[in-house]
Amino acid sequence: MSMRISTSTFHDVGYRTIAKHQTDLLKLQNQFSSGKRINSAADDPVGAMHAAELNAAKSVNDQFDRNQMYAQNSLGFLDGIVGDMDDVMQSMRETLVAAGNGALSPADRKSLGIQLRSKLDELLRLSNSKDESGRHIFAGFSDASTPFNLVGGILTYQGDNGVRQLPVSATTNVPLNISGSELFLDVRSGNGVIQTAAAPGNTGTGLINGGSVVNAAALTDDNFEVRIRDVSGTLVYDVVNTTTSTTLVNGATYSPGASIMVGPALSVSITGTPANNDVFSVQPAQTQNVFQSIDRAIRALDDFSAGTISNAALTDRLRIATANLDQSYEQVLTARNRIGNTMQELERQADINSRKDIELQTRISEIVDVDTIKAVTELSKTQAALEASQALYSSIAKRNLFDYL
Repeated sequence: MSMRISTSTFHDVGYRTIAKHQTDLLKLQNQFSSGKRINSAADDPVGAMHAAELNAAKSVNDQFDRNQMYAQNSLGFLDGIVGDMDDVMQSMRETLVAAGNGALSPADRKSLGIQLRSKLDELLRLSNSKDESGRHIFAGFSDASTPFNLVGGILTYQGDNGVRQLPVSATTNVPLNISGSELFLDVRSGNGVIQTAAAPGNTGTGLINGGSVVNAAALTDDNFEVRIRDVSGTLVYDVVNTTTSTTLVNGATYSPGASIMVGPALSVSITGTPANNDVFSVQPAQTQNVFQSIDRAIRALDDFSAGTISNAALTDRLRIATANLDQSYEQVLTARNRIGNTMQELERQADINSRKDIELQTRISEIVDVDTIKAVTELSKTQAALEASQALYSSIAKRNLFDYL
């Protein structure tokens, strides 16, 4: 049995063939125009879905990269401020050492006190620094408030311990600030283990040093005093544990500069000539802040210039201020080193993010971008097929039944 094909069927097949080639040609032309093999999900549903996932990953990586640059800028600013603090504190120490020169006149020492006050004001200003957004960088999370205020020799801190962090990778958050409490308030006094001082009522010229630990295993939190007595013209000392009210040494002969054991763990020395009933305290280190320590030193210089305290009392207060300043300076150095380490970590993370961005972009390009050589070949083939279909359809369309009789 023979199959008959109607004229309408010839036209329908020809039309659909031409339409398909035209659609294919338009798709290829769009790919050339956009440079993309996938311009809509219909072009390649599976490839489009994979590309969308990669683009989402790239978007996240781009945000990490922006965060990294922001963190670098923030930490660079923070490092600059802490570096300025470093310079000011070194200058403070030089001034304290100069003020301890016993050959200076009261007027000279008062002048050094004025210089020290200026440096203290500068350190306070730096501690209240703001970033480009107007946030106080040493106030923790309470960055809208001015963190440090020094009034009447008393420091108040209106910040908190908060540390703002920013993600620079899926597994890495970096700190953007240092809380003022960590930098200036959580600092040990004295040598970091113990603190020593001459009693305010001392009348002799005796000076105690900062002390040392000779047996760390025997350290306790007890308080001690070295008490001077004049026995028939001979100076002796007692060592008393004031926490337990126990006399540990009774009536030992005082020798300037000699080591004095204070319990089983500590050793101090006293120089000069103490007076009867002079007392020297030896206590566990406490927390201190450099602002009040320097303020006390300045006030001591003023008092000495006014003749209300002795040279020995001034020397002791300058020693205490210098020791406390050294502890605070170490804290600033530690903070600056941590900032530097974080900035180096950020640089390494930036390299990682950059390599990941290149990898993601390459994979997206492999899926989405047009293969020019292949596309040219396909375009030529499709153009030829379209032209052949059009020619064939044109030939068929001119024929009728009589052409086949």
